[in-house]
Amino acid sequence: MTLKVSNYYKKTPKFWKRLGDSALVGIPLISSALMTAPIPEDLKLWLMFVCNIALAIFKIITKFIGEEYNDIPNQE
Repeated sequence: MTLKVSNYYKKTPKFWKRLGDSALVGIPLISSALMTAPIPEDLKLWLMFVCNIALAIFKIITKFIGEEYNDIPNQE
């Protein structure tokens, strides 16, 4: 696993792809849960902002993770 800008167009490993996609799915779920939470309105807005930004940035970072390929192919 390598984290590089040049990995953007390369295939993302399944584990990281699923984790990043889960982060995207989590954005509306967490936002919905926070909207109905019995906490002060100001705190609610800040928590939603921080959670949404953090999850979106995590998804973007997972897009830059690429697989490392060995020069020697597997001999099975």
